[in-house]
Amino acid sequence: MAAPVIGFKGLGITFGGKPLFQNLEGYINLGERYCLIGRNGCGKSTLLKLLAGSVESDHGEVFIQPGLKIHFLSQDPKFIGYTTALDYVMSQKIEQYEAEEFLMHVQIPTDLALISASGGELRRCALAHTLAGNPDVLLLDEPTNHMDLPTIEWLEGYLNQFKGALLVISHDRRFLANTTNKTYWLDRGKLRYHDQGFKDYERWSEQVLADDERHMEKLNTKLKQEEEWLHRGVTGRRRRNQGRLRALLKLREIKTDTQRLRKKEMAQQGMSASSSSKLVIRATDISKAFGNRILIKPFSIDIEKGDRLGIIGPNGAGKTTLAQMLVKKIPPDQGKVYIGPKTELIYFDQMRDSLDPNKSMWQNLTDGNYVTVQGVDVHVMGYLKGFMFNHEQIRGIVGILSGGEKNRLALAKALCQQGNLLVLDEPTNDLDMDTLDMLQELLCDYPGTLIIISHDRDFLDRLTTSVLVMDGSGKVEEFIGGYSDTVKRPPSSSSRKQGSISSNDTGSSSPNLINGSSVSGASHLAEDDRQKKTSFKHKHAFEQMSLTVTALENKIQDLEYQLEEVDLFTKTPEKFQKLSADLVAAQAVLSAAEVEWFMLAEQLT
Repeated sequence: MAAPVIGFKGLGITFGGKPLFQNLEGYINLGERYCLIGRNGCGKSTLLKLLAGSVESDHGEVFIQPGLKIHFLSQDPKFIGYTTALDYVMSQKIEQYEAEEFLMHVQIPTDLALISASGGELRRCALAHTLAGNPDVLLLDEPTNHMDLPTIEWLEGYLNQFKGALLVISHDRRFLANTTNKTYWLDRGKLRYHDQGFKDYERWSEQVLADDERHMEKLNTKLKQEEEWLHRGVTGRRRRNQGRLRALLKLREIKTDTQRLRKKEMAQQGMSASSSSKLVIRATDISKAFGNRILIKPFSIDIEKGDRLGIIGPNGAGKTTLAQMLVKKIPPDQGKVYIGPKTELIYFDQMRDSLDPNKSMWQNLTDGNYVTVQGVDVHVMGYLKGFMFNHEQIRGIVGILSGGEKNRLALAKALCQQGNLLVLDEPTNDLDMDTLDMLQELLCDYPGTLIIISHDRDFLDRLTTSVLVMDGSGKVEEFIGGYSDTVKRPPSSSSRKQGSISSNDTGSSSPNLINGSSVSGASHLAEDDRQKKTSFKHKHAFEQMSLTVTALENKIQDLEYQLEEVDLFTKTPEKFQKLSADLVAAQAVLSAAEVEWFMLAEQLT
């Protein structure tokens, strides 16, 4: 193994008289790509600053190989002394063409005036500056913030070709899974190391938490409130989310069948103006242009009760505009939007405009003591504690909160409103992974209809029944499934059209997004022929696998019920160990069975 280029030992730092962490020890090797995981406020960004030399530790030492070139992307980069984006990137002592290329990849014009740039533009400019100049080590703190999917995918490719060492903090699970091969986990003041990348984080972290919990129970130590949440809350949510993911796959299968039937009805009858109680939104040939630029070409869609619709595309493609047209916040230039009776909208915007910075969290939610969540009155203190706020924060003013804390509060406010149509515009910005788990659980249980604009691929895969892809040319296409389905499936088998998009539309998609075309009559006939030829063997295999999956789900539910027995571990540890082993084995068998079941389901659709 190569000698470390960075090492640290005994690192400790204190803020406000309270240690943030103590005695951290680790190393970074050239050629390795590390992720740094941990809850908001645990000290991840501070550790990166210590390694970059921008702050000093109270205790311990950092060892850096002489002559090492370290580039650090902080969450609050400084631009003092630079006028344009090109000036700033060229300060890395590179040729102009190199600076222009980096700025092109992050979609920043070279003549962008830094003094008038938006926060997102400055963030992308800072990323270009950090990557330029052939560094030996990259320390990146949330590099995907304010990035669209094409830019994130370009960054993934760049980092995978990077020959130096990488240490990255990010809430984007898919990004970390695609770019890292080692893991550091800053957990309750300890720095844990795992010799695999983020792809193995959930399995490894659950094992660590389970070992810790068994150890604490053996010592007869009462868990503190935060440890109770961490051990039981996180792992419990992950198990429940596995079941919710299975339910989501079934919803996608039902949606595919529904769309096939609808296409046949539309071909025979045309699009009817009438609606059932299930219809939430019907958009017919809606379009939008700004000046000479066509933002959205004529597009039609039906959104029914319970649908979970994602919207993706490059920055500036018109995602927010499309969502606002669908809910009648702005009118289309042409076409019509119908919203079903008794539809009540909750809209969560990117700017968090619903929050009053001069009021407390409590006052931002209610003038009284209770909020109503899905028909149940909940005390505001208990409700906000569920979003990981403490007593002091709840009574403090909103203006002093961090970006992630404001985002959590805005989500809490949105989710306690009364409504059955929830629109979320970039809800995952500045959230850590534990908060994302919590948000995913809340949205999985939400009984209404969801429209989600997001660049978080994993979040979309876990929540959506279909995704609208906007490629920046004005074309909008819908694909059944999550983000991954828009990449894997050809348009002719996965997209649907309910209105007419001109067959002479041009313009190519961004890499790894769908470069689709409208579904032709020939592809419909081909699809029908394939369905007729589906063998009895495939149908029988699908039915048998459905029975197997159901049986395994029932077995897992029974095992989990037995494991919830009070004092099971202390009274009969052998039984606890056997049930735990049986549960792990059953979950592994179910995971394999679900893959086969889903592949068989795709063959039948």
